[in-house]
Amino acid sequence: MGIINADHAWSEGEWTAPAAVAIGPGGRLTQPVDAAPAGGSRILLPGMHNLHSHAFQRAMAGRAERRSQAGGGDSFWTWREQMYAVAGRIDPDALRVVATQLYAEMLEAGYTSVCEFHYLHHDPRGDQYEDPAEMSRAIIDAAREAGIGLLLLPVLYMSGGFDGRPLASHQRRFGHEVDDYLRLLQSLGGGMRCPGGARDRVPQPARRA
Repeated sequence: MGIINADHAWSEGEWTAPAAVAIGPGGRLTQPVDAAPAGGSRILLPGMHNLHSHAFQRAMAGRAERRSQAGGGDSFWTWREQMYAVAGRIDPDALRVVATQLYAEMLEAGYTSVCEFHYLHHDPRGDQYEDPAEMSRAIIDAAREAGIGLLLLPVLYMSGGFDGRPLASHQRRFGHEVDDYLRLLQSLGGGMRCPGGARDRVPQPARRA
């Protein structure tokens, strides 16, 4: 068991000085312990929660941040076209790699858990994988590998726009009918353990009359 000493720590709504915490199995911080001044003004803060993530979009970093030569030509809509292009090439193995990198970067930045709004469900043609949760499991594997807490939020995606239009060809891998979506949730089950005691949680389908 290791000890982290700090000159100041924020815990339960107040500052403590000096402060120290013990490092338990898997790197998890446990109970406060007797502290000695750390020197260098070291400060301990609670881990932050990232409340909105689409992990696959990490693969498009740097591809949409640009300014057109004519000026003012780029927008959310041009960004979205880049997003669709990247989404069309991501398979489960690539998603696992990209999400693991992203979650490791989150941990380095001080985030200890993430809410993953996951809508990249099917293969690039829009067909279901043999395991309908294969892409979801890639996210769960990535969180376990990185060691970050995960709340997986599978998205029910049924229309191609605010006006209710059908899904376009490049949106088909996002889409579900309600019964298929419920089967996705059922195949994921009630949750899986991550390193360090964090827990992946998926919402349970409501019972139907």
